[in-house]
Amino acid sequence: MKIVLFKNTVESQEFFSFELAYAFENMGHEVYIYDCNEPFMSFSKLENFVEPGNTVVFAFNFNGMINDPCLCKGRDPVWLKKTGIPYYNMIVDHPYYYHQEFLHIPPQYVQICIDRNHIRYMKRYFPHIDSDHYMELAGTQLSADSGKMQWELSTDDLIPYEKRPDDIIFTGNYILPESYEKFLKGCDQPVIDFYHSLFRELRENPDETLEDHAEKRIREVFGDKVTDEYLRDCFENMIFLDLQIRHQFRGQAVAAIADAGYKITVYGAGYEDLPCKHPENIINKGNVNSLKCLEAIAQARVSLNVMPWFKDGAHDRVFNTMLNGAISLSDHSRALDDYFVDGKNIVFYDLKNIDKLVERYAWIMDHPAEAKDIALAGYEEAKKAHTWQHRAVELEKMFKLA
Repeated sequence: MKIVLFKNTVESQEFFSFELAYAFENMGHEVYIYDCNEPFMSFSKLENFVEPGNTVVFAFNFNGMINDPCLCKGRDPVWLKKTGIPYYNMIVDHPYYYHQEFLHIPPQYVQICIDRNHIRYMKRYFPHIDSDHYMELAGTQLSADSGKMQWELSTDDLIPYEKRPDDIIFTGNYILPESYEKFLKGCDQPVIDFYHSLFRELRENPDETLEDHAEKRIREVFGDKVTDEYLRDCFENMIFLDLQIRHQFRGQAVAAIADAGYKITVYGAGYEDLPCKHPENIINKGNVNSLKCLEAIAQARVSLNVMPWFKDGAHDRVFNTMLNGAISLSDHSRALDDYFVDGKNIVFYDLKNIDKLVERYAWIMDHPAEAKDIALAGYEEAKKAHTWQHRAVELEKMFKLA
């Protein structure tokens, strides 16, 4: 089979694509990686690569379907429409980020969601789209200079837990939640007040999805005359609320550790803006790429995770943490609760009681022997089912059914 992937996209998505390419090639498939920064040269090579009936395109977040001068006319994916080549798209954000893209999908379009609630959303608001496919992102074990294939790596390739120089890290950017207020300029005051009330209520009820809570509140205001079309339009305009609430909890989690007197190393932009009582406890390494994040995790005992607002999905940060021998200290999702057991292969905290996060971390630091066992158990669990090699096998099955 021939598989087309993309590079020079969002850095993390490019990293995932290279991991998949590595796996697909070792499974015997031919892979062509289209360079989005060199579309004319890449398109010529793409035309020579494709073989009708034996080629699929795999992308993250509509790579190759937006504003490519060779593949598209604006948002219209003319090349995919012309060739009829199947396009498999894993969206790594909530679907309400992509309402406009859903208006221009090619005929052989298959969407993969990383949260089961996203499938529910698609079935309700975009039922004509083939999106009933759930698959998590995956993790990568740092191979360093061992020369081993990913599947050949083991715990022997990890820095021993007790010899790791960093106690706790967080990998991910931070944006001050108040900075999103600029997007409310020009709105009527009742709209602004409603937006603020949703933010406060989600902060108090973090188990709820944004769309479920917003629908409940919209119906309280407008009654049962509210249509799905109206709700769909509302959600498209709430993406900044999604970003605001995730950065609110991300900042709270990092600040809680620092303000309790623990040093925490952060890899990402924006932490100079984080309000906390003891900023001197935040060791800010700045914005780094995916490889640097893996290297940081491989040096740490604990990797803090704050989920994006995925309530029934997983995140690659959890799997990367486990596969590089650290403990994932994470908030809950239904998917993570299905896969892992608190105190056995992961340590959970609750967003509703985020102050308790410090107690969970303190327990880890006070029980090094038990903590080491959790880290090793997490590694073994992630190694069984949550690598990009596993995802490549799952995708291959999907491709063959096309």
